[in-house]
Amino acid sequence: MGLERDCLGGSLFRSMIFESATLLNEQREEINFLNVYPVPDGDTGTNMALTLLAAAKEVERCSSDSLGDLADAAAKGSLVGARGNSGVILSQLLRGFAQPLQDKDKAVVADLAQALQEASATAYKAVMRPVEGTMLTVARYAAEAGKQAVRKETDVVKWWKLVLEAAEKGLAETKKMLPALAEAGVVDAGGQGVVTILRGAYAALVRGEVPAVTGVSSAGGTIEAPAGDTVGIRELESIEFRYCTELIVRGKEIPIDALREKLAVLGDSLLVVGDAETAKVHVHTNNPGQALEICGEYGEMLEIKIDNMAEQNRQASRHSQAAETNGKSPSASASEAEEGQETAGTTEEKEIGIVAVALGSGWKALFEGLGV
Repeated sequence: MGLERDCLGGSLFRSMIFESATLLNEQREEINFLNVYPVPDGDTGTNMALTLLAAAKEVERCSSDSLGDLADAAAKGSLVGARGNSGVILSQLLRGFAQPLQDKDKAVVADLAQALQEASATAYKAVMRPVEGTMLTVARYAAEAGKQAVRKETDVVKWWKLVLEAAEKGLAETKKMLPALAEAGVVDAGGQGVVTILRGAYAALVRGEVPAVTGVSSAGGTIEAPAGDTVGIRELESIEFRYCTELIVRGKEIPIDALREKLAVLGDSLLVVGDAETAKVHVHTNNPGQALEICGEYGEMLEIKIDNMAEQNRQASRHSQAAETNGKSPSASASEAEEGQETAGTTEEKEIGIVAVALGSGWKALFEGLGV
């Protein structure tokens, strides 16, 4: 089946999601080693890849070929599967993108431009204190270009190319907008993830083929590693809010704004998104237990995850230093370091072992997040 170049249908959108998810997953390590803001914990690529893979799986489950239905499936899958700050923001980009496409079997470039604008606006609204020089900036550049391109382009492939070029320009600008990125000589990791997603979608558009739905397809072609990805991640002396805490809250009438207000005093990088029945919570805090107690007041807690970002930063820094010393790529060094840790873990004997017994998944996640 060829592409109807004057509109985008659901079947090809499915292919675009698969292609983007596959490509992002392949590029996750390179994106991880761009991760210096807001916390250099080296997991932005992984978090965005897992989030988009969750969206792709939900799209695969959807039997409809309606663009609106598939966009909605991607949004729902990404919300439930969102990982980390970047993953939650990505889920909001997909949520905003889906909203103007409801009840549409196909979309012309004007519809897609509106979807990109709503995607950007929804992501900005989700962040309490939006910062320029991040993935928000890249999404905004793409949305603004999409709006302008409608005036001169009706071909979906050519229109998407203009959007992609604008996103790449916005990505280059991030290095100038944030001192942390300028100092490290890298572009924003989340922004690189957004560009990678758009590139994957464009590759699917260019092929104009709709593969059989048997799983996430293999991405065609390769993408060059972003310039500066070998600069690496430096170990921080301290992190103000140590624990990345995220979970899903399910209830009957969750007051999103009230929940967000209660959690705001516990730390930063706070995101509370969703609806009255399902809310995704992400916060960097030194009191993950208190965050769980607050969330527990509003409903059932699921998918609880607590990461020690200081330890993540130390590990990422060691991998980066090993890569610089050995003259290897960050991804190869990280892989070898992980293998070495696994081997050492099976042979090294400890003098003392401590077992923590916890009742319930919440306490289990809390202990694991603290390194127990």
